[in-house]
Formats: sequence, structure tokens, C-alpha cells
Amino acid sequence: MSYSQLDALIVSENIHNAQLDKRFLTKLGFRHIQTVESGTDALRLMRDNSYGMVLIDSKLSDMDGLSFLPKAGAINPTTIVPLVMATVENRREKVLDAISMGCSGYILRPYTIRTFEDHIRFAYDSTRIDKNQAKALRRAGNHLLTDEADKAVEELQNLLTTKKDARYYFNRGIEALGKKKFGQAIIAFNKAILQNNVFADAYKGLAEAYQAKGNEEKSLEMMQKAASIFAEQGRFQEAKAIFVDIIKHDPNAVNPYNDLGVRLRRKGDFEGALNAYRQGLAISPNDDHIHYNVAKAFLFSGRLELGMGWLERALKLNPDFEEARKLYFKAKRAHWRPRKGEPSVRYNIDRKQPELTIDSDD
Repeated sequence: MSYSQLDALIVSENIHNAQLDKRFLTKLGFRHIQTVESGTDALRLMRDNSYGMVLIDSKLSDMDGLSFLPKAGAINPTTIVPLVMATVENRREKVLDAISMGCSGYILRPYTIRTFEDHIRFAYDSTRIDKNQAKALRRAGNHLLTDEADKAVEELQNLLTTKKDARYYFNRGIEALGKKKFGQAIIAFNKAILQNNVFADAYKGLAEAYQAKGNEEKSLEMMQKAASIFAEQGRFQEAKAIFVDIIKHDPNAVNPYNDLGVRLRRKGDFEGALNAYRQGLAISPNDDHIHYNVAKAFLFSGRLELGMGWLERALKLNPDFEEARKLYFKAKRAHWRPRKGEPSVRYNIDRKQPELTIDSDD
């Protein structure tokens, strides 16, 4: 791996740590390395310069390293700069906090050059777009420049057919957290955010291609998808922080996806909540509370038919579920009664229905 075209930034109030880190980064071949003591100065430099790596100590002259992480990540939401914590803090809570705040790597001091190199490489690689995807985006852009809209559409549609989308990597990150494999979790979350950006660029390119073909309706559809992803770009970070909070308070939680879904739903992120419940049902398919929470997510997002289907399934699993009974009465203005001999209808979380409305009770 060559870093000869990359600049690096070290942020630390500890002169000795900064000198050691600079020496190691120099050995790895980084082109230019700057060191600053304060987070404020580092943020200013990051706004004015492009860094291929930012190394952050746990203590800065004006703030701690954890507080610096989200500020640095917010400078350019569409570009992922590897933000690597280099610290003596090895407590589980501190590692989880760093993951929650958006670190791309976590190195424990003292470390050898080999350990340092491995962590830097993993952090850098996990924040780089896949080479094949990058080539596909470039080819599509070239097709648009040469008025070959059909070829651009084909290139971009192929790019969007990958099974390993942002949610795939996000779910892998959650699984890794649950298994206390924090390094794997960091890499997976990096990939989730990166893949979200790739898909946004692909949909934006498709919008331009369909515009060139004169298909205004399709162009608008693709642009709306791109806009939706751009609007969501903070969602994975937020959901990750929520999940980290769950396992910090209850590391032995049997099914944390339900708690994650509830918290996302209460924040108004219904699709994020449904994704969490989907994972929860894979673990506990007959959990009446997850069925109930799926129902609430659909009901409060205006999908009444799906919501009532899931609510009835929750009540069939647990006829004495008082909260579900109350919600059923509020929606139907009638008490739920089990109906014998009625065929069971299986509702799919991914199934779409016309939007209706119902008031939220929380």
C-alpha cells in the first residue's frame, strides 16, 4: 500500500505521542504530515486541506478526542476521511463511544510499527470506494459526456444491483458489535456509509441519464431516490450510536434490534425502525412485542392496512397483550376478538401499501 500521495494530520496535546505518530506515519510514506494540539486548529486545517488520514489522541488542548470526532466527520458529509483514534483508553465504554462518534480505527498505545501499519491500512481501505464501483461511475460519466445515455443507464443500473448495499454492511456492523468484535464493526460501518454515498451518486447519474433521454418522469424518480439517500446520510451514524448505547447498558441483551427499532421509530425514522425489526424477527420470529412494534411503525407512518395486519398477528401470538389491544381499539374503534377458522395472512415488512393516516400515541 502506497501513501505517497496522501497528507496526514495528527491532533494531540501530548508532544511525545505526536512525535512518535509522526515518525511512524513518515515510515509508512505519507507525503506531508502536520501536527496540532487543539481540535479547533485541526478543524480549521481540515476545512482548508484534503487529508488522507487524521490521527487523534484522546486528549487535545481544548477538547477531548471523542468530542472532536463528530465535528471532524461533519466537515464534508459526502467524503469519508479516515479518523483514527490513538489512545491508552482500552475500556470497553470508551471504544464503544469512539465507534458511536464515527472513528474509522482505534489503536491502543503503546503500539509497534507493525500494529500501527495494520490499523492504518484497515482504516484507509474501509473508507475507500470499491475499485470496480469507481470505474463504473467513471464509465457512466464518460458515456454522459459523449451523449451515450443508454450506456450510462445500463452501467449505473448494474451498479445498483449489488446485494451488498449500505444496509448489508450496517447489519454486519451491528452483528460484530454484538459479538464484541469492535474492529470488524468499525470497518463494516465505514463500508455502510461509503456504500450509501455510492448509491446516491448512482441514482444522481441515472437522473441525468434519463434527463438526456428525455424521460422526465424517470429522471425525477431517480433524483428523488438520490435526494432521499443524501438526506439519510446521517441515519447510519445515528442508528449506530443508538445501538452502541443499548449494548453499553445491557451487553447481554437477547434481542437488541427491538430496542433499536423503538428508538428509531420515536425519532421518526420509520424505515430505519423497520430494518431493525426485520433483524429482530430473524432472531425471534414469534416475538409478540416485535410484531406489535412493526405494527406501530407502519401505523404511525400512515400504512394502515399493513399496520393492522401486524397488530392482529401480535394479538394472535398473545391474546392478553393489553397495549396491543388498546392500540387496536384506537385504530378500529372496536375490541379485538380472535376469529376461529380464518386463514392466516402473512404480511411482509417490505410490502408497500397506499398511505393512510393515524395519530401517534407517543
